[in-house]
Formats: sequence, C-alpha cells, structure tokens
Amino acid sequence: MSILIKGMEMPKNCWDCPLINTNPCACKGYSTALEHVTDRHADCPLVPVPPHGRLIDADALREDWLENGENEYVYDTNAFLDSLDSAPTIIPAEEGE
Repeated sequence: MSILIKGMEMPKNCWDCPLINTNPCACKGYSTALEHVTDRHADCPLVPVPPHGRLIDADALREDWLENGENEYVYDTNAFLDSLDSAPTIIPAEEGE
C-alpha cells in the first residue's frame, strides 16, 4: 500500500525527512537513516511522483473490458473513451494539468 503526502517535497536526505523526525516507525531505513545526512537511504519508502494527469487503475479497466464484452466494443472508440472517463480516479490530476 502506498500513501500520497500531498504538498510534501521530496527530502534530499534522511536528516531533513519529516518521517524520520516525527515518526521513525514510518521509515524502513530508520535504524541506519541518521548515517544518511547527505543522501537518501537506499530503502527509502518515499518515491517522487512527477506532474501528471488523473491516474486510474488501467488493470481494472482492462479486466472490465475483457469480462464485459470486449469483442462487442473492440471497434467502438466512443465506448472505450467513455469507459476511460468513468474509470475511478486513484490519484487526482496535479494542479495545472
């Protein structure tokens, strides 16, 4: 499971990380993190998320198409685009996207 921390900037090193300073249980590399004052720990659980549009679960969408008549709609571009538009949003678009 992942957690999106909206508005948090990626720390450059463990020493500046809010997870290590406030909740050491959230950090996989906590036991050696303080050695990493100039870089991020190799097991850092944080990953950068570049600017993006609305993110959906494409695997669930594909499965839905396979289970619910892909053959019937395979050439129906509008039906496919409608299914994209109605797919549940996993992570909303970044502002400005």
